[in-house]
Amino acid sequence: MLDICDKYGLKYDETKIEKPKKATQFTETLIYAELLRHKENYEILGEFTKSMGIFYRKGLSNPNSSYFMNHIEFRPSAKEVVGIIHQAGGKAFLAHPFEYKFEDTIGFIDNLRKETKLDGIECFHPSSVDDNKKDILVEYARKNNLYISGGSDYHGKPKPDIEIGIGRGNLNISKDLIKEWI
Repeated sequence: MLDICDKYGLKYDETKIEKPKKATQFTETLIYAELLRHKENYEILGEFTKSMGIFYRKGLSNPNSSYFMNHIEFRPSAKEVVGIIHQAGGKAFLAHPFEYKFEDTIGFIDNLRKETKLDGIECFHPSSVDDNKKDILVEYARKNNLYISGGSDYHGKPKPDIEIGIGRGNLNISKDLIKEWI
């Protein structure tokens, strides 16, 4: 990520970048915090200054972005990943499809199903609460014989207003969902 910063002439003081205090803390977030300390970076980063989430999703992890941080040399295909999950005796679910911001989420799922033997879809998630997205996913899953799962996006202390299975708004995931597929 520092190479990307240098490429764009972003100002930072490497000695001011905090070191991760625990294994779950991402170095990218700490570097991002240092970048935001320098007001001259705001013009260069533009919309990426709004949040680390935007910077990560639209920049660092987006292969179409010039900020793409391709730090992993090997990325298995979806087909390979699903195959490994099945070999291990697991079920392959597509996590929170609306979180990826595809222009055609259902089209993406259709294409993924042509390539892999997907077992289910995470239909209940904070990203599917609005605009009947949850209902769209549930209907699709039922029509295509796919299992349904859900996640509240619980991450412990960083999100104290979220519990396992109970999210923001009216998100309340029934434990009965898993009875179909366990």
